[in-house]
Amino acid sequence: LFYQFLHDGRILELGDLEPVTSNEYMGGILDFTGEVARYAVAQATKRDVAQVKRCMDVVDQIIGLTIVIPDMPHQVFKKVDVAKSTLKKLENIIYEMSLSR
Repeated sequence: LFYQFLHDGRILELGDLEPVTSNEYMGGILDFTGEVARYAVAQATKRDVAQVKRCMDVVDQIIGLTIVIPDMPHQVFKKVDVAKSTLKKLENIIYEMSLSR
C-alpha cells in the first residue's frame, strides 16, 4: 500500500490485493495511515507543506470511508481511533508549519 502511494499517489483497493479479506484490508489500510504520518513528518522536516497536506488529506479520506462501515469488528474499530489520533497529529504539524513561515 505504502509503496504504491509513494510511487503514483494511488491507494490500492481491496480488489487489487486478492486474496485479502475485507477485514484484513481494513486493518491494513488503517495501519497505512501510520506509515503516511511518518512520511509526512519526514516531509515536514524538509518544509514540504504540500506533501504534508497531501498526507493529511489521505488520512482524512480513509477515516471518512471507514467510519461509515456498519458492524466493524472491534479490532478494526480500535484502529480507526488510532487513525483519528494520527489525523490530529498531522493537523498540528500543518498548524505549526504555518506559524513558522
